[in-house]
Amino acid sequence: MNRTAIDEDYEELLNQHHNNLLEHREHEKSMALGFLTEKVKRSTLQLQVDEMYQTE
Repeated sequence: MNRTAIDEDYEELLNQHHNNLLEHREHEKSMALGFLTEKVKRSTLQLQVDEMYQTE
């Protein structure tokens, strides 16, 4: 089958779309990791504060 310019353009658009999806997924993973890291930090601080009040 002969590839036409339309076939090549379509394939290029599919590749760009796929790359955009991958970038979006990486961004979401990064945001989720940042969110979870902050939750752990806050929980750790809360535990430290709770511990301080329990020892007094």
